[in-house]
Amino acid sequence: MKEAMWKADPLGNFRFRDTTDPNQQVLFELEPDLTPLKRMLINQFKGTPVSIEEIEHYVAVYTAYLNGHIKQKTPQPMLKAQELTVKRPEGSKSGFKKGSIITIY
Repeated sequence: MKEAMWKADPLGNFRFRDTTDPNQQVLFELEPDLTPLKRMLINQFKGTPVSIEEIEHYVAVYTAYLNGHIKQKTPQPMLKAQELTVKRPEGSKSGFKKGSIITIY
């Protein structure tokens, strides 16, 4: 459902009422503001090693964001800013592949 809504209006001309977020943020933009998603991830997982699969589940179930908004668009900038560390599965040298463990500071 969220995938369809993001495709329906990427320009932000409509609003989405998300019962999981009482602040009712604008959901559709050319480049979505992922600052709230970053804050949610920090609040939920700070200091606790967590798998990328757990983060994907959290984003899918408890936020208005898509799983496509994570990895490259949220944890990757956080990694570059040294706001998190990632332990990748053996043989993986980059990215947030299945089995990656993330610790947010």
